[in-house]
Amino acid sequence: MEFLKTKQSTALTLMAVTMIAYLPALGGDFFFDDHVFLVNNALIKAHDGLYRFWLTREPTDFFPLTSTVLWLEWRLWGLNTPGYHLVNILLHGFNAVLIWRILTRLFPLEQRTAAIAAAFIFALHPFNVSSVAWISELKNTLAGFFYFLSIYCWLKSGIHFYYAALLCFTLSLCSKTAVVMLPLVLLLLTSWQKGRLARHDYLLSLPFWGLASIFGGVALWVQRPGVVHEIIRGDGFFARLLGAFRAVWFYIGKTLWPLELSFFYPRWLINIYAPLSYLPYICLAALFYLFWFYRRTWGRASLITGGYVLATLFPVMGFVDIYFMKYSLVANHWNYFSIIGIISLVSAGLNRFAKVLFFPIIFILAVLTWQRASLYSDPVFLWQDTISKNP
Repeated sequence: MEFLKTKQSTALTLMAVTMIAYLPALGGDFFFDDHVFLVNNALIKAHDGLYRFWLTREPTDFFPLTSTVLWLEWRLWGLNTPGYHLVNILLHGFNAVLIWRILTRLFPLEQRTAAIAAAFIFALHPFNVSSVAWISELKNTLAGFFYFLSIYCWLKSGIHFYYAALLCFTLSLCSKTAVVMLPLVLLLLTSWQKGRLARHDYLLSLPFWGLASIFGGVALWVQRPGVVHEIIRGDGFFARLLGAFRAVWFYIGKTLWPLELSFFYPRWLINIYAPLSYLPYICLAALFYLFWFYRRTWGRASLITGGYVLATLFPVMGFVDIYFMKYSLVANHWNYFSIIGIISLVSAGLNRFAKVLFFPIIFILAVLTWQRASLYSDPVFLWQDTISKNP
């Protein structure tokens, strides 16, 4: 890893390997929600579309900044998909660079290699392909850019960086409101840096909580009544709670072993009377208790990571209906923000073996991502793959 000794070489290499791994997706056609949000969206084609995205309830969901970018891209690329894909891939590469810079500030100096490894794994992890190769998921890559930039600014000292973090969080919320849990993430990272949280830290987080509340409320208000009131899930709160714990283990498992990925996964049926339905909760509770018991030593990093993963997954764990849940209760693109928590913990734990494991792991992930991205080159390929795994 000698060639990654400078900031410039690391950043350029991250961008380069991301571009190479996603080359098969560049020519991919419009797919699924692309037709609703882009191709057949009258607001995208309207000359006053920007006004209507930001200041009316006409959009089906509230992500005005993402819609603005798509509005501009439509005037640049039209029905030519490579331009849309290129923007997504570049944003994903930038996000990997930001993650590397964030982890460099969070990891001890002796774990510099682990920070680099985590950024490369994030860039090339096949779980992220649906967020990058699916045009509509500009929501993820664009929100991710401002999300990670907000974290980076928060970790820097100075009032200007604080206001920059607030601005970036606002732009992230305007791209996708699923990032509403960022204030809790900032407190967790501050706790990791300082060892404890002071009253000052809580006060600094209040404007972030305010923004999260406002934008979350606006997103619910903007959604069309027909979308909000359609029955997506008929199960009760207790079944959703058990399903949420199962979902957490699903995302952890697919992050650590990213095989048999699918666009739609079989829709779970949670039986609250079956003892096995409680196993995911029991295992997760036991794991957190273990981390808490050893919180003064090795358990502290795991406890912070566990908190981060739960916080970032909370909006998609099933307590709030999302239209995609009509087909599947879990989705690859819902793990875009949480995946880095698990990757960072594993990379730090394997730091001493980084020089030996780095290239084999990166190569395997790059091959898996290339293969997965190839499915997005044609919707027929992606549907065939999905049906083969979820008849």
